[in-house]
Amino acid sequence: MSYKTIMVHMDTSARASARLTLALKLARRFGAHLDGLFAAFEPHPREFYVMAGTADYYDTHRKLRRE
Repeated sequence: MSYKTIMVHMDTSARASARLTLALKLARRFGAHLDGLFAAFEPHPREFYVMAGTADYYDTHRKLRRE
């Protein structure tokens, strides 16, 4: 059995490039189709104000996602 489609998770981390490179090599080697998935979750800000200190966390990561 061989896989004809490979899906790679993409994000803004430093390791995303390495994951993509490896996925490309595998797809080429086995003649597979490559799908990249970039998904971001943005919770409602109100949910973070319940826990102490999470408002700053939310603001920081929201700015990173926009970049």
